[in-house]
Amino acid sequence: MKVYIIPTFIGVFGISEENKILAFRSFPKDPAKMAEKFKLSEIQMLEEEKQVRDELGRKKYREFVFNARKEGARNVEFNSDTEKYLKENLRKFAIERKIINNQTEFNELFTKFSLELAKVKIKKAVQRDSLIVQTNGAIEELDKTINILVERLREWYGLHFPEMDRIISNHEKFVTLVEKFGKRENIDEKDLLEIKTSLK
Repeated sequence: MKVYIIPTFIGVFGISEENKILAFRSFPKDPAKMAEKFKLSEIQMLEEEKQVRDELGRKKYREFVFNARKEGARNVEFNSDTEKYLKENLRKFAIERKIINNQTEFNELFTKFSLELAKVKIKKAVQRDSLIVQTNGAIEELDKTINILVERLREWYGLHFPEMDRIISNHEKFVTLVEKFGKRENIDEKDLLEIKTSLK
């Protein structure tokens, strides 16, 4: 028999295909912690999910289904009928498990949780944007460094072989030729003209 292990904002449920609650682990009744755990459950298995799985395993249940791909989740079903049922009846289950006392309290907790979840998502998005900005800055710095080094190479190699500096304007091709031929003696005027022609 399949057992669905589904995180909600109030905690993790183990629920059967017949929509019977088999196990439950609550989250701390703090909207900020609830939001962190709920967001984290999308990418990794929470301690509460492991506890529910282990408890049900001791009761001889073997086929566990999760609602997100994460380490340790072999079977995954997105938006299963069981998950929809749980979401539709979450208010009732929260009252039954004494997470909240009434519908008004549930609405207040859910509102605070939603605000905290939005903050977590914005924070993650800002971190991603910051990484992109940092990466872009690093690429620009690398470009500047490469240009400085190539200019220095052109100056030094130009003392040894000035004709090549005048003929080859592309930095990458210039560096490739220096690496390939090395000393001036390894390339004659004919080779240089052939190189120039092939680069057009």
